[in-house]
Formats: sequence, structure tokens, C-alpha cells
Amino acid sequence: MNQEVRDLYEMSLAEIREYRGFSRRELSLQLTGKVSEDTLYSVEKRKQKPRVDTAIAICTALNISLKQFCHSIGLDVSGLVDDYVPPRDS
Repeated sequence: MNQEVRDLYEMSLAEIREYRGFSRRELSLQLTGKVSEDTLYSVEKRKQKPRVDTAIAICTALNISLKQFCHSIGLDVSGLVDDYVPPRDS
């Protein structure tokens, strides 16, 4: 795992958003029709768990994995496989 991924893994969703240079409003505008500013607020504050399509849209915009996203909103991801699984030897 490279240093940026490791650093991002320790951040909350709001911190990742800010690190990527977005205000909540700017991110919601980029995700027009997919994620409202109110929804982003609720997810960041851990008041609401997002739908899968919402999570994917946020991940895509912030260039993070679903595992990083889930960890950033307080979900236990300890049992999930790593984001990169090397190919099996033949």
C-alpha cells in the first residue's frame, strides 16, 4: 500500500473530500443528479449510510476505493479483502 493510500485510509470522508480540494457544495455540484449536498452532509456526519450507487459516485469523484470509503464513514472493513489482489501463480 503506498503512502497516499495509507494516509487516506486514516481520514474521515470529510477530510478526504477536503484533501481532494472540494467543498461539500463543489462535490455535490460535480455529482449533480446523483448526490445532494444534504446527503453528503449526512453521510459525512455518519447520520445516514449511502446507497451503493451513491457510494460509487462519491468514490469515483474522490478517486478512492469502496473499502476506503466504507472505512472513512466508520464501517468495519477488517474482514474485507484488500483493494488489490495480485493474480494467482499458474
